[in-house]
Amino acid sequence: MRLGDSLAEAGFRFLKSGPKSRRVGPIFSHNICFQTSYSNVRGRYVALWIQINVRSQQLLASRRAHPLPGPAVDDFVAGVNLGQLMSDGGWLEFNLAQDPERVLSQAIECIEQWVLPYFERFNDPQHLVAEILAGSATSLEPQAALECCLCFGTEQQATVCLSELLGQDPVHVQRYREYRRRYESEGMPEGRARRYSDQLARIALAYGLDPEGVAGG
Repeated sequence: MRLGDSLAEAGFRFLKSGPKSRRVGPIFSHNICFQTSYSNVRGRYVALWIQINVRSQQLLASRRAHPLPGPAVDDFVAGVNLGQLMSDGGWLEFNLAQDPERVLSQAIECIEQWVLPYFERFNDPQHLVAEILAGSATSLEPQAALECCLCFGTEQQATVCLSELLGQDPVHVQRYREYRRRYESEGMPEGRARRYSDQLARIALAYGLDPEGVAGG
């Protein structure tokens, strides 16, 4: 596959199952997934969607060591559509029907310009934690951001992260306090957390994290 071949020099291996290109590092794996639509019309519309995600076996081990009720844990760190990395931040798809070679060249240029620099942010875990605390790791869900600070950073950094996540909205702070107190006395319920503050309370309790001035109310 031309897309896969173009990434070989950057250390990626093309996998037909997916299909995707993957680069495995000591802490993080970088994945570029190539998808299409069930609504393709030959000669008129053949979609190419490029999805990017970052995974970590070390984060998976940390999650397993601090289990939460709900679905099975995985190694997912962050993921976006290619278009979300670009300046307009929208969904991006390519149409391969009319001039596939030209369109593939455009896709390769976009990967080189936007995706490879994005992956550089996920090479050094300490740099990632610093970006989370600076508020610039916007592609991470809040729960994943907190888990990354707990896994790759210090307890103090994780405390700062949790305080920042909760401090942005007083409603979240109040709900966090309520969930935390309930779970400390009754235990965490089975099933997936439905609210942002609920998920943060579960993670904080599982890791024994409790920022000053947040849980005490």
